[in-house]
Amino acid sequence: GDSAGMFTFNHDMIRECLYTEVSTSRRKRLHETIGKVLEERYSQEHVQSMAHFSELAFHFAQSNDRKRSAIYSQQAAEQALHSSAFKEAMAHYHVALKYIDADNEHHGKLMLDLGKTALLAGAESEAVNAYQKALDCLSRSGQLEAAVQAAHGLGLAQWHCDNLLAARKALEHALDLSRDCQGMEIVSILVDLSTLLTTYMGLPIEGMNYAQQALERANLSGDNLLKAEALRATAGKLYSSSHDIVAASRSLEQALTFVEASNEPLEVAACRFYL
Repeated sequence: GDSAGMFTFNHDMIRECLYTEVSTSRRKRLHETIGKVLEERYSQEHVQSMAHFSELAFHFAQSNDRKRSAIYSQQAAEQALHSSAFKEAMAHYHVALKYIDADNEHHGKLMLDLGKTALLAGAESEAVNAYQKALDCLSRSGQLEAAVQAAHGLGLAQWHCDNLLAARKALEHALDLSRDCQGMEIVSILVDLSTLLTTYMGLPIEGMNYAQQALERANLSGDNLLKAEALRATAGKLYSSSHDIVAASRSLEQALTFVEASNEPLEVAACRFYL
């Protein structure tokens, strides 16, 4: 030990032996005390890192404070996601879900975030499972806009798994749900449905219908990025259904104009790739 009350051990086993000798109830109290001390210390710092949130989540998980454990695990997951550390984010979301009751109003949203993260991490099967659970939970609790996101994500995850019929069913369910919402995610759903049907399922007429709906709604929204997505889908349908390269190129050039004005590098890259 030292004057600051810190202890060091020559071997981890010594520390582990001492730790196991502490009773379970006392150990929980110690973890809670440590967590609260760290919480106070970190709250005074201007920037809180994923490591800080992870440490707080760990100590509160070992205590009786399930609420704090869930909160800090979620914050650690969000920090990891922001840093593109997708697998670490998934691990933190799993801990958060472990310490939050299934009937909690935040459970569905956490499951939705896990689905998004799993899809980004390339864990498609886990994404399908998470999105399905999120959809069920959010639909029951009446969180319609989040349920739309879950159904949309489920469609994309099934698509990534090459389950095309299941993907279509989920996307069409998302479309039905989105018609009662004020948000504009409906445009992205229509674009995805259009691409799935035309390019992957050989149904150009149905695909073109969805692309046209997407373009009409995007034009009404005034959102240049949505217009670009819809125009890109329309270009794909023009080429796939009639091999009209001139019209398809014109749509892509118009889409490129919109996204360059919106300063969206990923969509700019997509438009240039298709051109």
